[in-house]
Amino acid sequence: MLIQHVPLLCTKRIVLASASPRRSELLRGLGLKVEVLPSTFEENLDKSGFANPGEYATETAMHKAIDVSQQAAKASFGRRADLIIAADTVVELHSQVLEKPFDKDDAYRMLSSLSGEILSFNMCFFHKISCPEN
Repeated sequence: MLIQHVPLLCTKRIVLASASPRRSELLRGLGLKVEVLPSTFEENLDKSGFANPGEYATETAMHKAIDVSQQAAKASFGRRADLIIAADTVVELHSQVLEKPFDKDDAYRMLSSLSGEILSFNMCFFHKISCPEN
């Protein structure tokens, strides 16, 4: 579905609102030129204020997109990005949201707890057109 739009997307200024090497690699693997501009949005929304982890991921991704939209406008002397791709991934285990690990020990503990379990992954991607302006 996306592959048919690659020629058009190659003519656009695309900003990836993520420091994730995997997300960048996926987009570049499609032949897209992306500028990486990680969001400075503090990922500290109160999870209890959301009906489910998917809504939490959506709201976090939206805030990242808004933040990077503002950064990109400043960094390019007013030239706006044609497309901003912001994403958030939330892993849920037994109704508990697992955030990014703090360090290697936390990552090991988290991965060990996931072994043999059924997981729910909630992802949200925002692009500039659907991102509200602030």
